[in-house]
Amino acid sequence: MFREWFEQWGNANSGNRRESGHKGIPGFRGGSLPGPTGGAMSADWEELSIPERNAKFASLSKMERDALADPENSILKNQADILKGAGDRPTSGTPRSAIAERLKKIGDLVTLESAGLISKVANETDAELSKLGVDEDSRRALVMEMVDTMASQDYEAMSRTLGDHGSYHLEGDARMAQDLLRVIPGADTPRNNALVNMAAAFHDTGYMTPPSKIFMDGEHPHWSQMHFDANIRPMVEKALGPEFGKQLSGMIATHADTTIDYKDPAATAFRLSDNLALFHREKMPPVFRNVPDNISVLKNLGMGKVDVKTAQTQMISNINKAGLSKKVSGALRKSITELSGFTPKVALGMLAGDVHKVDWAGDHVSVSLYRNSQAKELQKTLDLGAKQFLKFSKAYGMDSSQLENTGFAELKSGNQTVLDMRVIGEALRSLLQTMVSG
Repeated sequence: MFREWFEQWGNANSGNRRESGHKGIPGFRGGSLPGPTGGAMSADWEELSIPERNAKFASLSKMERDALADPENSILKNQADILKGAGDRPTSGTPRSAIAERLKKIGDLVTLESAGLISKVANETDAELSKLGVDEDSRRALVMEMVDTMASQDYEAMSRTLGDHGSYHLEGDARMAQDLLRVIPGADTPRNNALVNMAAAFHDTGYMTPPSKIFMDGEHPHWSQMHFDANIRPMVEKALGPEFGKQLSGMIATHADTTIDYKDPAATAFRLSDNLALFHREKMPPVFRNVPDNISVLKNLGMGKVDVKTAQTQMISNINKAGLSKKVSGALRKSITELSGFTPKVALGMLAGDVHKVDWAGDHVSVSLYRNSQAKELQKTLDLGAKQFLKFSKAYGMDSSQLENTGFAELKSGNQTVLDMRVIGEALRSLLQTMVSG
């Protein structure tokens, strides 16, 4: 989704090499490069610029790229490292009480807001699994896996300035997919709701692999699937059967695709939801969402009023004054090392609009969007490259000029419309008002 920005960012920093110690260049978490087992990648990777690294990675065979990612092992180790202070998972009590107990053990590794979102997705999943007749022990084990996965992704996401892949995004995907299932005739079932919730929890784990951490993340859906198949799918299939596990695996692997097939409503709803995340405020990087004062700094950086070094200093000061836990503050400070002149082009573009509602238009989904005029003006001022409306329409093969000029566009398969999108008005967001007046 952010591939164009990565390429721009890499070209702008093409002369940069990783320095010794923990200084590094933007994009290196803490200045070090993670390896498949949590260590550093080999020196030849560390010495490459972003474009050189991407070119080298692209030249590898699929097997070689998968070996570098090692998702079956690296993701588990990453999660274990993050959650090492949380102790063992609860193995008794109701799933609901186990969720609360586990989040209490995870403690200040995530914000209270994030803990609430994780709890919401896990408890909703437990309710759907109960309707499907899954026994209590199996439900507890499954929701514990979801809680740990979402919490570790949330902490990881706080150390990045990319679009969020933590709890806000995961819950946002689940919520939007459920909204879509409610309007697609016959799709609002316990099975489909459980599928989209579990897909939300597990679909972005591939971002926790070593290549993804240094911007080589184009294969993260495949790596997420590899991790799921090796470490989670057996538990899912024991509780829900092989067909459920197969379908969930496929949804994880194809979540970034644009295929629309209403005969497969769960997968279609989840794919559409993840692509509509372009318009979710929840995709704002945590360093801006959790510390709103940093949005004003980001705006000033985009307008050239401050340089990157000054912006980094100001953002770190804002983080330190935000009243967040020591662990959360530490993760957010790490993300500042990724800040560059291109960050405003991605992050501020996420405020251009929001999904208002989804409807069923007889034989296809209709998506209504609010367009934010202040954000549009801000885009002009900052010359933002990430225009979400155009990017979404391009991904779905729509006529982007039609959407831009008339506020309406359709996606057709042959002569049949399978999706339409319309811009219905404007909404002023308090976050945007803060940014404009800041």
